[in-house]
Amino acid sequence: MKNHNMVKYETNRNAIVFWCTPADENEKAALAFNDFILGLSENKKVFFHAYRLPEENVSKMIDPAVILEKAATLSDPFNTFFHLRDARVNIKEFEWASSSEIYFFEPIVEWTDFLATSVITGSEKLMEKGLLSAQFSVLDQGADYWFKSNKCYESKVLELFENLSNLGYEIKHSLMEETRRRKKIKAST
Repeated sequence: MKNHNMVKYETNRNAIVFWCTPADENEKAALAFNDFILGLSENKKVFFHAYRLPEENVSKMIDPAVILEKAATLSDPFNTFFHLRDARVNIKEFEWASSSEIYFFEPIVEWTDFLATSVITGSEKLMEKGLLSAQFSVLDQGADYWFKSNKCYESKVLELFENLSNLGYEIKHSLMEETRRRKKIKAST
């Protein structure tokens, strides 16, 4: 059975969100994701969280030259956090962790602020406050990608979609968003 690569996305007035299948064996798609993620880190503070990432595999996922600091929680050693100079990562190696998130914060957010918050469950509020610009997640040992950002990254996201479309990905606007759009049109008539 042929692997079907797809991106589903949704936009609203404040944010853009997408879910997609992983790059798998498609080297060009992996490079497109790596370039996209690296591009998001321009003028941002980049923090990385991994759950159940063996130490020996960190350098497979993250370029060691960009790691500025590392931390782990005392009560839960399975969560590891990294402060990165930029998001120079290898998306194809994200299968080494159960889940991974890359957070792109505004420059005013400090490493200690990041560690002191419950960003793992509170990213929505941080985005609403204008502190968090974007979050890229790799779930289930690389089985799915998930991304959310404020509108400042919309052109970069659309450029990624164009690149992925050229590489055989099917790009679909979310049905939930389409349903809301139709209801809005119907209500205005």
